Amino acid sequence: MSIRLDAAADRLLRTAGMLTPNAPYTWMGWIRLQALAKCYAMAFSAADILDAIGVSAAGAVELSVAAAGGGGGGGTTNYQVASSAGDSHMDSITNDIGRAPANTGIVSTSASPLSPGSHGNNAEWSAAIRLANITVAQGATISSATLELRGNASYNAAPNVVKFYVSAEASDNAPALVTTNGDLRSSVRPRTTATTVWLQTSVTGGTWHSVDVTAVVQEIVNRAGWASGNAIVFLIDTHEDTTQGEWQDYDSYDTASANAPKLSITTAGGGGGGSPTIVSGGSVAAATWLHLAMVRESNTVLKAYLNGALVATHTTDISGRSSVTRQEMGGQSASNNGPLDGRMAHAKMWDAALSVAEVINEMAVARPVRFANLWNWAPLWDSAFVFDQSGAAHDWSTAGSLSTEDGPAVAYGA
Repeated sequence: MSIRLDAAADRLLRTAGMLTPNAPYTWMGWIRLQALAKCYAMAFSAADILDAIGVSAAGAVELSVAAAGGGGGGGTTNYQVASSAGDSHMDSITNDIGRAPANTGIVSTSASPLSPGSHGNNAEWSAAIRLANITVAQGATISSATLELRGNASYNAAPNVVKFYVSAEASDNAPALVTTNGDLRSSVRPRTTATTVWLQTSVTGGTWHSVDVTAVVQEIVNRAGWASGNAIVFLIDTHEDTTQGEWQDYDSYDTASANAPKLSITTAGGGGGGSPTIVSGGSVAAATWLHLAMVRESNTVLKAYLNGALVATHTTDISGRSSVTRQEMGGQSASNNGPLDGRMAHAKMWDAALSVAEVINEMAVARPVRFANLWNWAPLWDSAFVFDQSGAAHDWSTAGSLSTEDGPAVAYGA
């Protein structure tokens, strides 16, 4: 049997007497997703994630880790467009409209290259770049944020001018880019107040060209509805100073995935919360049982296993990191980030790092094989079995309304 979590608030939670993620430990369990969507199977948090294992929307196993001060510290995180639909451009925009395009121009999410600028009379183009899963806490202090585009070809328009406005969609969690005509209109994607004017009269092919978007990102993460893991859409609009008929070409994801637009964010320590980084690997599918294990071996090694095979290793140093204030299965934080829509079964935890052989042995049975250092065993056969069966009295509390369904085909064990 297994428990079913099918609402954002459904999860298992402890906020006191928790296992520490700042020392060796092991968590493992079975999950079965209704559909591929970003979710957390197990998460340790303070103001933000400390350690967590889950699944990305693209179907990869993800390890999220915050460095020293996690939940109150800083760090640099890098992002890159990861799919064809992660960037787009729109044509047929009225001259000198700047950041307020109103035309229902044709939008392409498979464009190669991206070509913002003026393509003639009343033919200005805007470009959009969507970065998903931005792991910055709400209200975090942004020390710096840089957007980078790779020149597709060398071109110097001088003495003419090519200039852009770079802002973001004023949204808590910017929706996916689509090919609907007019998708980049300001009425569909309102611009942030913060914007950067970017002079790009001369571009070198094969070179990364950067623009400071610190104020833009700060405005987004300051929004009351912003949460770590949300998405930002950056918008590049043609500045009124751009000479008619002048534009620049930049590589898109469809040009080459390694050349897709990039973003780097550095958060300051204190106040605003940590900035966990993500390492991913493996490939999962919906509607099938999967065994996940998260093993912290040391301050610099956290491993993820999928069905007994190592798929990701996170090497962020967590020395001196903040203490955990919340541990949960099926989501992350009181804001219900990354809820798991599906089933969970046979969850086990140790305050020790299990070997790969032990992970494989434990995966084969519901009952723990290793009782040394066993911190919690929650069979999750039904709502009565969310309580700790190890004898350590580390019971989970339930949030939401959990129901019971069939579980994975796993023997009970000796």
